[in-house]
Amino acid sequence: MVDKFNEIFDSVDLSKTEKNDANNIALDVKNDLQRARALRKTMTSKQPSTNSSNFFFRSTLGLNSTDTQANNLSSNISNNFLTSPLKFRVQNFAKLSSSELATTYIDGIIKKESDTPALSEVFTKYPVDNYNFKPDTGLGNFTRFEKFSVLNIPDKILLEYSTTKCITSMGMFPELKKCWLTVDNKLILWDYEEVNDAKYSTIDEFKHTILTVKLVKPKKGVFIDDVNYLLLISTPMDIYILAVEYDKITRKLEIYNTAMSVSTKGLVVNKFITFNKTNDIFFSGVGDNINVWKLNYTNKQAWFSNRCSKECLTRSGMSTVLPDSITNLGIFGSTNDSTEFSKHVTHEYLIQLEIDQLRGILYTLSSKSVIRAYKIDIDKNRNVSLPSEITKTKISLLKDLSTTNLNIRSPLLKVTDFHISKIFPVTKEKNCTLYLVAVLSNGVRIYINGTCYSGYGYGYDSKKSTLGRLSASFIKFPPPDFDFYAKSEEKRKLEEKQQMDQPLYEFGNIFMKDQKYQQQKHFHSPLDLKNAQENSNLLKNLKTARVISRNIYFGVLKSSEPSANATKKDGDTEQKGSTSGDRLFVSTPDYNLLKKDKSYVEDFEFLDTSGVIHDIIPLTVDNSESTSKFLKEPLTVAVLTNSGIHIYRYRTSDLILEDSLDEATFKEFSSKYGPEEACSSALHLACKYGKSDSFKIKATQFFIEGGHNGSINKNLTLKLGNVELSDRFFGFIMMIGRLFKNVWDTEVFKVNPEVVKFEKDGFINQKYLLKKMNKSEEQPIMGLTLSKQDLEYLLSSILIVLQFFKKNSKIIPGLSQPNFTIFDINNDKTLEIVSQAENISFKSVLKLLESMTEGLSFLMILLEQADSKEKFADIFKYLSIQSQIDLSCLMIQDFLAPRQDYIKILIKEILSAIINKNIAKGLSVEYITTSLQERCGTFCSSDDVIMYKAIENLKRAKELYTRDYEESRKYLVTAAQLFEKCNDKNLNMETIAHSIDVMNSLNFYQGSIKLLLNLANKDENANKISLKVYQQQELVQVNLQPNVNGNGNGKDIKNFNLNLIDPEEVQILDKKMAYYELVFKILTEMDEKAKKSLDSLQNVPSNFQVVTEFTRLRELLYEICFNHEDQIFHYELYKFFIKQGISERLLDVNSEYILTFLEDYASHDINIGYLLCDYHLRRSNYLQAANILVSIVIAFENLDNEIKIQLLCKAKVYLNAGGPNSASDKLSAAIEELIRSLVSDPNP
Repeated sequence: MVDKFNEIFDSVDLSKTEKNDANNIALDVKNDLQRARALRKTMTSKQPSTNSSNFFFRSTLGLNSTDTQANNLSSNISNNFLTSPLKFRVQNFAKLSSSELATTYIDGIIKKESDTPALSEVFTKYPVDNYNFKPDTGLGNFTRFEKFSVLNIPDKILLEYSTTKCITSMGMFPELKKCWLTVDNKLILWDYEEVNDAKYSTIDEFKHTILTVKLVKPKKGVFIDDVNYLLLISTPMDIYILAVEYDKITRKLEIYNTAMSVSTKGLVVNKFITFNKTNDIFFSGVGDNINVWKLNYTNKQAWFSNRCSKECLTRSGMSTVLPDSITNLGIFGSTNDSTEFSKHVTHEYLIQLEIDQLRGILYTLSSKSVIRAYKIDIDKNRNVSLPSEITKTKISLLKDLSTTNLNIRSPLLKVTDFHISKIFPVTKEKNCTLYLVAVLSNGVRIYINGTCYSGYGYGYDSKKSTLGRLSASFIKFPPPDFDFYAKSEEKRKLEEKQQMDQPLYEFGNIFMKDQKYQQQKHFHSPLDLKNAQENSNLLKNLKTARVISRNIYFGVLKSSEPSANATKKDGDTEQKGSTSGDRLFVSTPDYNLLKKDKSYVEDFEFLDTSGVIHDIIPLTVDNSESTSKFLKEPLTVAVLTNSGIHIYRYRTSDLILEDSLDEATFKEFSSKYGPEEACSSALHLACKYGKSDSFKIKATQFFIEGGHNGSINKNLTLKLGNVELSDRFFGFIMMIGRLFKNVWDTEVFKVNPEVVKFEKDGFINQKYLLKKMNKSEEQPIMGLTLSKQDLEYLLSSILIVLQFFKKNSKIIPGLSQPNFTIFDINNDKTLEIVSQAENISFKSVLKLLESMTEGLSFLMILLEQADSKEKFADIFKYLSIQSQIDLSCLMIQDFLAPRQDYIKILIKEILSAIINKNIAKGLSVEYITTSLQERCGTFCSSDDVIMYKAIENLKRAKELYTRDYEESRKYLVTAAQLFEKCNDKNLNMETIAHSIDVMNSLNFYQGSIKLLLNLANKDENANKISLKVYQQQELVQVNLQPNVNGNGNGKDIKNFNLNLIDPEEVQILDKKMAYYELVFKILTEMDEKAKKSLDSLQNVPSNFQVVTEFTRLRELLYEICFNHEDQIFHYELYKFFIKQGISERLLDVNSEYILTFLEDYASHDINIGYLLCDYHLRRSNYLQAANILVSIVIAFENLDNEIKIQLLCKAKVYLNAGGPNSASDKLSAAIEELIRSLVSDPNP
């Protein structure tokens, strides 16, 4: 990791240096972060994304930053002996830190809610299709869709619509906020959100009646960038392409004639569809059987081709050849609507085109209920083709279903009445095996599985893939008729009447427990219900249908059908939703029930609408699943009728409670979906903006009192990890989990595709990256994945939640500190443990949320500083390439709740880059850091501010050095003082090293050494730890390493265990040693400068002692070092002398540590032994010098006898020089004995 604080001194030059050397940089592209990202990429290439988990697909990824984190999460969570499937326990509760515990809860709840049963599992589980359908009363407070608003059609348009007889079609362009209406050859557009009737426009430049209108995205490079849509208009003779320029902010709409058209005479074009991957346009016509055409357009004019042409993709021969029968049909009368034309056609033709955009499959549906599937092939020139076809007829679909346990003999599946009305693709992100849903004209839904074989890489465009097969796998019948429910009601009344005359004990003998509940509630058996569904005419003659993702099923019934006008049997009141015109129904999966009990039930209801329905169009992305309800707006659907646009809004669980927040509804909700879900929704309402105080008080009361308290199962031991926490707590973390669910596993930063390419295994192509960066100013990171709006929403939501808990901390059980005195009095250890676990859990999550607010604030600051790709590059150029590619791996959860120190370092580097950029612009550090501290103090602490101010002072000192030396000196002194005030844990060695280099370049050598020595010894406790570890390490080194002659010294240290040295204590010592290495680097540099200064002098007598500037400075530096009072430093300084080959300098050292050092190392290094001997001789300690020589002879056994004798003789000389005494006499006798033994045994 290379810290980039040095960039502030010369940001331009340094960044250029790094860029120019990019090809020589060795990157670690397979570290832990890179491996985790590669695993995510390879996994998601095989399975659909889990960002929006739903019942179509069972989530199996659950990836965190590293594999080990995911494994640790699974091992930490226990699901045994719990009262709810949504709850879990954290096994290592007591061992986890507050942050780890909170993150485990958030991870766990997101994983729980993402673990949704697959569609095939929940469908095949039941003998009947479960519907929650109440034809007599409706769903009441639990209705899934409510009419949100009605947008009227302008009076002038409505008048023209109601009086014309040649109307062909009507529809909506939600992208443009416009409705459209075709009247003969006129196209009328108006803003459906604008109440002013006058604001509409008419296009009437076409010669023939308009058949079809479609809004599509243009191909890149054909039109100018301002053209963001194309408007396709088909007539009986031509297809016209109009250019659309639309500004979403001002809502200004401009439509231009491109002069592009192609003849389609005889085709009678009825359908358009666009392939998003290439923006190619496919179309079909009633007059051309089952063929699929492609509309080509270009801005290049050629001699033998037009700028607009058509091409048939499903038959050979010239694409312009049309069937002969078309020209003689005489179909072009007063009304040229393709629908009217289809009434006269007996041959098979296409009635629907659909594309699975992710799998790249084009589906067609014909008038004879035949489904055809084409795998879209893209060649190297980006041209598309349809090389193969799979056909599914009604017979083949029924054949597939015959292999299941479903009843294909149902009258609803009779071949003669088997007509497919609509088909809807299910994309890969929703399901990996389910490909298509087909809706029959009687309301039956057929689910079709498929297979797609592809090569390597991610998706169909990496290598050609083929469509394997399509097979019908399941049927969903409609609910029973109204008559069935009416008869059930009559039966219920009859049963109640009979029960009045029966004894109570007989009632208990008649029914089993489950049967009793079922009979009392519905008064029909499962078999009766199954038969009623398989014979249901409730949805007979379906006019149109729409299946929105996650299986929300909208349908329209023709007003002329009896089922649409059915009335209650017990009165004359018309059925709910039954009005003049078409009838609209919706069948919605109950996701809360699916999540709670793994049971699949659909809420079926008729919606209140009026008039003739033309289309059903989703206006927002699907947010029907409760697990994402807090982050996005609820799903809204527009129903276009001849009288206006009816907007329906999906009611999430919080909306259900919000509309009727009373005790009865809350109890019913809690009973149906579980108390955790009820508490979560109540908490959301208590925090919701814009609600009255009385409403929030009531919601808060339901949150506090609406669930069960924590407990411990009697089968488990009494400890914190076995506590089943309260419904309140799980409701709380469910809300937080849903808030972050869609972004938790999202990567924080967008990678720049211009410089970053991924290999098949998911890792970055290092050569490509370095090559691109060496040739351009591009950076690997180009922006954030979250928008400013997303960040603001998440941040404001967390702040509101924190404020709620702060305000109500004294009344929320478990949040306030438990009173253990009460527990001691009652001798209730269980309650004590439960309360303690609840309190710890609540506070850990709240503490994590506080940390998250600072993380989100930091991202907000980053976005404010860099709101474009270019500005991002200006900041991230201060980061190393390695740091950038590592940052590109971080997910939101890593950034907001970092679990690794390395991730924290990466985030710190972004902070440094922001400050460096602003300093380079001339802004003061204080101005920048004040803003950072106010908004994200954790990311920019007081120590960080001090360090940045120190660096700023260094920068100013460098700027003033050549102009004002004294002022520059003041800034250097201030910088050194500021560095000393910084917390040692926040000091980065790369930053210190570069700062020292800057100081030295300004001749501040003395200040540099003093700063390094002070930093190394500022913490007294750290000094003690360092000395202890240093002595342990030296003990190992001295006793285990061989001496200079290859022998160990023979000391026994078998009982010393290296593993007993604490790694954290070793890190403390290592940092101290790093400071000392910088000191020795300065001393080495000064020695070289002093030598050069002396060598540069000429004709100086040898007996003269010359003093230069550098020799004088060198002496001052060594004086500072020798006066420093730290044993470790002195030992390392003496070793430094020995390594430099100037060990004789140690003889003149008079510190308190020199003798101890020499004695400690003399037994290991014979040279140091000689040095110790000389040390004593220089101080006239003859006895000690002689003793040292004798010790060398004894310790170093491999010395030649001749050398040993010489050493012993020297020892006798030293003893004689010291004069006689008892000690010297004794040693002299021992020396003589050694000499005799060596002489008598020359080869020992």
